[in-house]
Amino acid sequence: MVSLFASAIMTRFGPKDYALIAATGLICGVLSALLWRGFSAFYGSLCVSAILFYYFRIRVLRILIVGWCVGQAWVWFYSQWMVELNVSPQCLNTPLTVQAKVRDFVDEYPGFNETVVQRAELDITRVSLPACAALERIRVYYTGPRTLRLGDRIDGQVILRSERGFANFSSDNRKAQAVALQRLAGGRLEFVHSQRKAYRGFDHWRYRLSQTIANQAGLSDTAKGVIGALVVADKRSIPPLFQQLSLRLGVGHLLVISGLHIALVAGFASIVARALLRPLCWIVAYRVRQYLGDGLVFAAALGYALMAGWSLPTQRAVLALCFWLLAKNLGRDGQPLRLFWWALTLCLLINPLTGLLPAFWLSFGAVFMVLISSAIVGRFEGPRAYVLTHVAICVAMWPASLVFFGQASLVSIPANMLAVPVAGLWLVPLSLLGALAGSLGAMTVSALLWSWAAWPLGLAESLLDSAWLEMGVWQSTLSIAFALLLSALWLLLLTPLRLAWRFIVLVVMGLMLSYRPMSDSTDRARFWVFDVGQGSAMLLQVAERSVLFDLAGGLPGSVYHFDYTAAPILRGLDISAVDTLVLSHEDFDHVGGFYSPNFNFGWRRLVSPSGEGERAQLCRPGRVEQWAQGVSLHWLSGGADTSLSSDNDTSCVLKVNAYGYSVLFMADVGKVKERDLVSYWRNELEADILIVGHHGSDTSSSATLLKWVKPRYAVISAGFNNAFGHPNPAVMKRLDSSRATILNTAQTGALRFEWGRNEELRWLATRTHWARFWQDNYSP
Repeated sequence: MVSLFASAIMTRFGPKDYALIAATGLICGVLSALLWRGFSAFYGSLCVSAILFYYFRIRVLRILIVGWCVGQAWVWFYSQWMVELNVSPQCLNTPLTVQAKVRDFVDEYPGFNETVVQRAELDITRVSLPACAALERIRVYYTGPRTLRLGDRIDGQVILRSERGFANFSSDNRKAQAVALQRLAGGRLEFVHSQRKAYRGFDHWRYRLSQTIANQAGLSDTAKGVIGALVVADKRSIPPLFQQLSLRLGVGHLLVISGLHIALVAGFASIVARALLRPLCWIVAYRVRQYLGDGLVFAAALGYALMAGWSLPTQRAVLALCFWLLAKNLGRDGQPLRLFWWALTLCLLINPLTGLLPAFWLSFGAVFMVLISSAIVGRFEGPRAYVLTHVAICVAMWPASLVFFGQASLVSIPANMLAVPVAGLWLVPLSLLGALAGSLGAMTVSALLWSWAAWPLGLAESLLDSAWLEMGVWQSTLSIAFALLLSALWLLLLTPLRLAWRFIVLVVMGLMLSYRPMSDSTDRARFWVFDVGQGSAMLLQVAERSVLFDLAGGLPGSVYHFDYTAAPILRGLDISAVDTLVLSHEDFDHVGGFYSPNFNFGWRRLVSPSGEGERAQLCRPGRVEQWAQGVSLHWLSGGADTSLSSDNDTSCVLKVNAYGYSVLFMADVGKVKERDLVSYWRNELEADILIVGHHGSDTSSSATLLKWVKPRYAVISAGFNNAFGHPNPAVMKRLDSSRATILNTAQTGALRFEWGRNEELRWLATRTHWARFWQDNYSP
């Protein structure tokens, strides 16, 4: 039976490779099922598959269809019966007593009022409420006096809320990760009643090695961070500038423990096992020694993967090693691409929701590109083959880099040609040998090895301020489907095609790369309200000009929501600069993105209450700007005023009229200022779209204001389950009385309104039009 199994999955590709064809169908079925809007799509898929199976008489297609159906059925069964997609409401917003273990390194951030915020992921072992027994893993924030560390077992009290992220004209990536990792809730760790340190096991040794590396006085901060990342997957100490450098050079993959590291450990373990087992050649059969040696190799690789946190790349490498050892011991051919394909299949069988993780696409996608590129350029030899392999791989990975990181660079080709051998032959081996020496107590040896390993990192640090790194860098965003097609066309171009087909492929790639979103005509307007949590960020495109109103919030000095919510959409729209940037007032939840080190959008003018900054202007009440026929901006309020009781009342209030419709931006002004606006502007306040003041706080949106605005749509930009209770029930009641359609980004995700001179106003909600069965959707 085992031999038949090996024959089915380990032999070379052939015209009747039915096992591989079925696996391919299963993979496609699983990944496509993750796009379902609801489980009812499963039954429709089965009906279509049955029809195709009946009409197609070709055996290969029938096997592919069967694999497809099995993959879709597995996602349906797994999601319905084997995992939870949502946490019980009884577990939310109520104190829970839990017993848990800290599962990974604890991140620290500067908080408000000089506090230190610790972010930890906990594995739940016991919870006080029986209805919450399904909770397996949570993410918590802690500001108390205790210091949490990897492996700690704690008893404490938590207040949880459902894990949900931002949805900006794509699916909710944070919810996707929560479902795939079964981390369905997060919140605050209020108290820690007791704390027990880990003194044995993988967590203990992992933490101990991390501390040993951090205490090396002879290493720079960069060297400590990189060596920690390579040994125990602790990237906390890598300076942000060096992380940006690795991203810019396209060598960030070398800082993630993956197949390269597992292969080095397995190779070293193989040498040691051979040396240890050689004296047994007279008393133990060769086959037994081979099994023992392979067992030691697998144990070493598995142990290192567990020491590294058992991440998805290490899981992939361990699975591939397992299949290779199985093929070797059964006398079968372990072809690399086939081993990869079965590792991918097994990974999706273990957890089909893994396909929702960016790490899945980056890890498996990168290895697939490496294998295909190596096979394509295999007809070349020597330095030419080495150069062409790196060119093929880097170019094939550019689309993925644009999808997940928003940038790609020509510099990545020479950088990888140099960095890959340096990392594989010098940095990684010396780092791992240093870790082994440190684990055995030879601290002097480990310090020496780590100092040698750090040598090339000093050269890399000298490149931080190099202007040439900016050359050949472009920023944009792509959809996964668009990126996959581009990569496939590039790899197809490398194959020995006829000249005519090469020309066609080049033309298609050229058209795809030259594609730019069509700019709105002078008779159309488009208004975006981004989902940025408890904050504000909006974009209005009209008359071939643009207004960017506010830049979201986050956590000062560490987290900037604008970077991964609004910024990718702006790049996708090919917007690198806006005509008018409005910072309504100085609260961080409105201007946070402006202080992000990644903010690189230009502006023709900046409008704010203070009028400070490059090309800045004051909000001058009463100023009217005519942008085009039927398009005008009316500045209704704003400007620094020490007589006002609140900084919120200094907010810029703007009304935009465009082609028969209007938008009123109220920022955070309170009821007193609203009363002043009503007494002065009266009917001028009437608007079709009202951006509700102060995120729906009861300090704003008075009945008097709503009476004069008469909004058709009341848009609230608020965070899901936020700590302020926004929107306030009293405000919701007043908005409902005004007969406005209420749209809250916490429920709808990002919104897009479109209209034209001769077109009616229409709108799209992300959580309706990009609905998925595994996320929180919105039904109007």
